[in-house]
Amino acid sequence: GFSGTLTGNDLLPGGAVAVRLEGARDAIITANDAHGRAIVLVGSTIRELAAVDSDVRATDTTFGSYTLDGNSRLSESWTVRVTTVAPDGTPVGGAHVAAYDRDGRLAASGLTDPEGRIALTLLERTRTATSEATFAPYTVRGDAGAAGGASILAVDHPTSVTLTLSAAMVVPGAGFPWL
Repeated sequence: GFSGTLTGNDLLPGGAVAVRLEGARDAIITANDAHGRAIVLVGSTIRELAAVDSDVRATDTTFGSYTLDGNSRLSESWTVRVTTVAPDGTPVGGAHVAAYDRDGRLAASGLTDPEGRIALTLLERTRTATSEATFAPYTVRGDAGAAGGASILAVDHPTSVTLTLSAAMVVPGAGFPWL
């Protein structure tokens, strides 16, 4: 992946994405004017980010430091790998999995593959120069027929969770630390 410096460019692409970096390591991205378009960062480590008129969309990416001008936004998302299993540990393929943000809004959903797996990308937070909105923690629920299971996740790094689907589903409540 990219490990250099991307600085001082006037980014005027024909599409909605000005720059996409995947697997960047110790990169410096500063003073690039994206004219409201996206800078997409996936699975990267960014030493320094200084966004100018940019919609920065980061998935599984960490920042040493960042600054955002008044026209920029940073969205930080993480991959959550969910596995659904029966009480005996057998994978449950075709299970419906849904993730709900801290306010109970549906954020992502889908069906598990034959091995009971699905990957969801969940938004931890968005930031601007003057504000921050946090969407985590998430309640992740799985069900297959009458069987179900749930877990509450902080979603502040790539993570994996196994949901045991049983007839007596336990739904986390007010006693859990994130509620």
